[in-house]
Amino acid sequence: MRWHFLLAIALAAAPFPGWAAKNAYDMGQVQVVGKDAQSGDLAREPAEVELEMGEKSMPLPEIFPEAPSRETRTLEEKPFVVDQRPRQDEVSVFFGAGTRGSTEFRGQAKGSYQGYVGEATVLREARDGYRSHIDDRHTVLAGKVSTSGEGSYQLTLSGALGTDEFAQRGPRRTPSPFAGIEDETRGFAVKGNSTLSDGAFFSAYARVESVNRTTTNRFVGFQEDADLLSTSVGAEYRRNLKPTVTGRLGLDLQRDNYEISGGPSQRFTKRTASALADIELAKTTFLTAGVRDISLMEDSRFSPLVRLDHRWGKPWQFILSYEEDLGNDSLRQVYLPRRYVAFNPLRASHVRRTAGRVNYRAANGTLLGAELFRVREDEAIEYLDRWDVGRNLLTSTFRFASEARRAGLRLSGTFKLDKNFDLNAAATFQNPKDDRTGARLSYEAKRLLDIGLTYNEGAFHVDFTRHAASDRIAYIPAVQVDPGDYSRADLVFRYDFKKHLKAYVKIRDLYDEAKSLRYDVPEEGRVTLAGLEATF
Repeated sequence: MRWHFLLAIALAAAPFPGWAAKNAYDMGQVQVVGKDAQSGDLAREPAEVELEMGEKSMPLPEIFPEAPSRETRTLEEKPFVVDQRPRQDEVSVFFGAGTRGSTEFRGQAKGSYQGYVGEATVLREARDGYRSHIDDRHTVLAGKVSTSGEGSYQLTLSGALGTDEFAQRGPRRTPSPFAGIEDETRGFAVKGNSTLSDGAFFSAYARVESVNRTTTNRFVGFQEDADLLSTSVGAEYRRNLKPTVTGRLGLDLQRDNYEISGGPSQRFTKRTASALADIELAKTTFLTAGVRDISLMEDSRFSPLVRLDHRWGKPWQFILSYEEDLGNDSLRQVYLPRRYVAFNPLRASHVRRTAGRVNYRAANGTLLGAELFRVREDEAIEYLDRWDVGRNLLTSTFRFASEARRAGLRLSGTFKLDKNFDLNAAATFQNPKDDRTGARLSYEAKRLLDIGLTYNEGAFHVDFTRHAASDRIAYIPAVQVDPGDYSRADLVFRYDFKKHLKAYVKIRDLYDEAKSLRYDVPEEGRVTLAGLEATF
């Protein structure tokens, strides 16, 4: 291996628990709570749909990708699988086994016929329960069909079925080895776009997703069923008004309904109507401006949206943006994360985000970015922990931070050290708090760091990631506690024996250091798997 690879591994892989992050976090909103650090993210969104389909590129390509959307994200690991999706008509399968009874199987197929392209995936993962009689099991069956034709139209249909079973571990002194959750998920989506005869562009989508969650603890005879049904539709119409001006009209509707058997329910309808214009002010200056009318639950907002993109000199880019939204708009994220959330009536939040970003692209392909951001959110959700004696279960509940603020700096970069070795890094420094009370927001870290290293040379491939969160506080439920810093490293080796045969070794939590993502709830530690992948 080259010296670059050895040096970078030595610097980035050293266990330094005071730093941390995950994949490109939203700098402004990061919540870290209640996720088993070893669990995959394989059945959470089985019928994923890109809602921003049909987007036309700016006259110049983005120098650096924009920051992720403002939605609150939890600290979850990226899918920890060898996902070598077939690029042509072919079938790919892999099987692996390892410590703690862990096994995994994935089969993928892709084919095309007379203008139709289809993909199918079946996935099965299992692992022995840690400090629990409930084993972890994930099963997903998904498919997608796409087609395009005359009139420049594109159409994609996708669907999926998934089950996800996992334990609900309690604190060290009060474990709950018989408590577990099982989610059954079904999803269907269709999206399409077309260039009309007059040159206008039209795109639309529709999506339906249902989730049934069963939470049990047979030690105390507790069982609870909850059902979620989420539907959404939307469309956008674009037309060139002048050579340098493009107009956009959009409408999105979302309906979520959540019910607990024999208990309370929560539902809402969200409507977002937008009128925007993309304006080329100069050869290197672009402006997107307009208004959005948003309604959610009992709240409504009519707000501006502005984004200025200016390039000065060949390597530099400056982006200034402001937008508003009504948040707390996903009942799945609120009530059905990977932990038990006790019911609490929901209300909409009002989010305002201002950001300024500078990007730089070097001649060797290095990308650097720095963003100053400020996010203000009225009625932001803040999760707390509580021990439920009757259910014998550690529960997560939420309260509303009336004037939440998340402001700070995000630094990010992509470095190609040589033709075989790439380094990606992102760091966030923020101060999340409720301005009305002056208190820190529960489980939201002040510092986040994410490092990714990839090395490819011939038949040998290495993928190393390290992420963590530091300077966190939590509430149990009103007493402030220190959940400690969280850091974790994962490592994947792959060797290609032949074009159609590969072997791999995966190590979760390489340094056996990820001890407590949720306050005083132990994690399972290092897990190692080895397997083979074959392509036909």
